[in-house]
Amino acid sequence: MPLSYFLNFMINTLLEQNQKAKKINFSNHFFKNKVFLPHSKFLEWDLWTHSLF
Repeated sequence: MPLSYFLNFMINTLLEQNQKAKKINFSNHFFKNKVFLPHSKFLEWDLWTHSLF
């Protein structure tokens, strides 16, 4: 298996997991707090993951 293929596979897998996790985290956070806080931990994490990918 070529290395580039392997890296592509790993990145795609991580991105898919990241998208699923973000949806779950967002809905949990939103419904628990009712009010969306702009400086929440979720938003910090979201910005951090976006800077990575």
